[in-house]
Amino acid sequence: MSNVTIRARISPELKREAEAVFEVIGMTTAGAIRVFLKQAGNSGGLPFPPVARKPNAETLAAMMELEDGGGQTFQTTDELFADLNAFVETRMNADKRKYPCFPRSSASYARRPFNPYFYRRK
Repeated sequence: MSNVTIRARISPELKREAEAVFEVIGMTTAGAIRVFLKQAGNSGGLPFPPVARKPNAETLAAMMELEDGGGQTFQTTDELFADLNAFVETRMNADKRKYPCFPRSSASYARRPFNPYFYRRK
């Protein structure tokens, strides 16, 4: 089988970012392009849904707040989950009509294995 050459114009920054990723997984840029094209042919479209993985503005603001010494911190995971359970409990009590299928006690989450049918609205 003969080969053809594909040329594309991309920014140097994009090339550096992609090459760094490919190096970690042991691929060359040409190999990654070959895999992409093969998967596009196999799936009849893009082999993945195009999504942005960068944090949104709210997440970036929260990250900056933590870096500046703000935000809420916890010494143990028990403290973190106690605070989270209190938040969930407060939220569920406020929205009882909106979420009628949720158990009323956050402690019941630990006893019950996940069952997607349990959380389905009736």
